[in-house]
Amino acid sequence: MHGSSHYDLPGVLRWFTANIGTHHVHHLCSRIPYHRLPEVLRDHPGLRDIGRLTLWDQRQGRLISFQEMDKLYR
Repeated sequence: MHGSSHYDLPGVLRWFTANIGTHHVHHLCSRIPYHRLPEVLRDHPGLRDIGRLTLWDQRQGRLISFQEMDKLYR
């Protein structure tokens, strides 16, 4: 788990991508359907915080691009 990462995306992007940002949880238990993944993260905060990457810039109050994120997490 500590070698994995996941995207913490805004709600609309989670919906459009079928929660792809939390797909690492699906690999722990493949029987968890995509629409239940947010509940797993809510109920198990240890899974939520491991390898968390976000596209939201708190200071600027906006989404950043994948290119900007790549620079931040290098």
